[in-house]
Amino acid sequence: MRTFPKPIVVTSRCFEWDACRYNGLMIPNNFVQALEPWVEFRPVCPELEIGLGVPRDPVRIVRKGGERKLVQPATGRDLTRLMSEFSARFLDTLSEADGFILKSLALKYLFNIYDKLRQFYPAFSPFFTSK
Repeated sequence: MRTFPKPIVVTSRCFEWDACRYNGLMIPNNFVQALEPWVEFRPVCPELEIGLGVPRDPVRIVRKGGERKLVQPATGRDLTRLMSEFSARFLDTLSEADGFILKSLALKYLFNIYDKLRQFYPAFSPFFTSK
């Protein structure tokens, strides 16, 4: 029987891997569960990677002065620089990826890195990172 390499898929760590959501919960994901035997997952939680704990106050992407900013409304913290730096480091160290399965805002956290995502995932749509 022939064996094939498993595709590498970046996924939100809160899907089946860790109770790391802002409210301390994990999200059950039947799709991720079904793929697990066939895929090598690379789970990531951007919020934890930039030092936010669990539980934490939610973060939002907002327009401020014509630019997108990542803010934590309850604290007033602007997390844009931290997230942009993490995103660039993460993608620079990601040797390859065949796809992404991310929580809805997780992909938007990776803003300003459209060209890097296209390098790993040619079908990536600019819709998700457009301003």
